[in-house]
Amino acid sequence: MNSVGSIFSDFILNLDNQYDKQEAEQVTLLAFEDVFDYKRIDIGINKDRIANPDELLKIRKILAELKSGKPIQYILGYCWFAGLKMAVNSNVLIPRRETEELVDWIVKDINQMEVKPKVILDVCTGSGCIAIALKKAFPQLDIYANDDSPDALIIAKENAANNKTDITFVKMDALKLILEISPDIIVSNPPYVREMEKEQMHSLVTDFEPAHALFVPDNDSLIFYRAISEWAIANMNRNGNIYFEINELMGISISELTSRLGFKNPVIRKDFQEKDRMIKATKV
Repeated sequence: MNSVGSIFSDFILNLDNQYDKQEAEQVTLLAFEDVFDYKRIDIGINKDRIANPDELLKIRKILAELKSGKPIQYILGYCWFAGLKMAVNSNVLIPRRETEELVDWIVKDINQMEVKPKVILDVCTGSGCIAIALKKAFPQLDIYANDDSPDALIIAKENAANNKTDITFVKMDALKLILEISPDIIVSNPPYVREMEKEQMHSLVTDFEPAHALFVPDNDSLIFYRAISEWAIANMNRNGNIYFEINELMGISISELTSRLGFKNPVIRKDFQEKDRMIKATKV
């Protein structure tokens, strides 16, 4: 049968070998929202409705691409981040929930500040999701964002335009920052996965997402944190905060690194999975 309910059940079953049950259902819901404009409750209400030929063609095409291993976000060409629709392709990492938590931390900190920041720098911006979410939350701030990938910057600029945010994007290597600005806040989700950890990662990530945005050498895993922190300690304003998304195994090392360079009060925070995934330190 080609009813919405039967298609939904079959779709999940066809993903059995690639995802666990919860992940398969989440991926299926994303596909159904795109093709049918149905959320979970709508699928139940419309379970007996017969899909039209266009809908069948689209949902079968998505399933075929999923079975090839391609992530659902790259198939659809977008994902949702902090309530904002972000275009994504294989030139940028797929924004993740822990990065949303990092943004939420920054937003809450800014809301509690008596003296508000004026300038934010997002290093290794990728899709632009962090910079755009912060600009949406604080339209009055000047936000700069850099990436060394011209293809990533195309996506970031598209996302900024689609979300009606004015951000200054700069093509620049994060390891060689040269910017004539004095940020009050610096945030970065840099490459932090060690090459040795590659075998433990899902093929959805290693086969499709850009390696240059993921991996760092085993013998110098803090290379981006060091370079960004060195630039920050020399250029950011006093009492400014630096925020990093981090490898869960590197929290102590990054905390010690920022302290050696002159930052104070490093705080490591856990994500929704209770893993050490973000850190904040202050320049005094």
